[in-house]
Amino acid sequence: MKVEFSKHAVSQMAERKIPEQWVVRVLQEPDFVRGDKSHPDVKLAFRKIAEFGGRWLRVAYKQELDAHFIITVFFDRKAENWK
Repeated sequence: MKVEFSKHAVSQMAERKIPEQWVVRVLQEPDFVRGDKSHPDVKLAFRKIAEFGGRWLRVAYKQELDAHFIITVFFDRKAENWK
C-alpha cells in the first residue's frame, strides 16, 4: 500500500530525525494499533525502534482507499501504557 505524508509529518520527521523507513516499518509491522478517541477515522500504530534505543514510535494515520495518509510521527514515552 502507498504511504503519503502530511506537511506536518514531514516537518516532524526532519526535526526529530526520524527516517521514513522507520515510519513504514511501524505501518507494516506494528506492535499494536489503537483508534484515536478524539478522531474516529484516525489510527495510531506503535512499534519499538531498536535503532533508537527501543523507544516507541507512534504514527498517527488515516486509512484511505489506496494509501496510508500519515498525519504525525513522534516517539511516545507513554506508549507502554496504551497497550
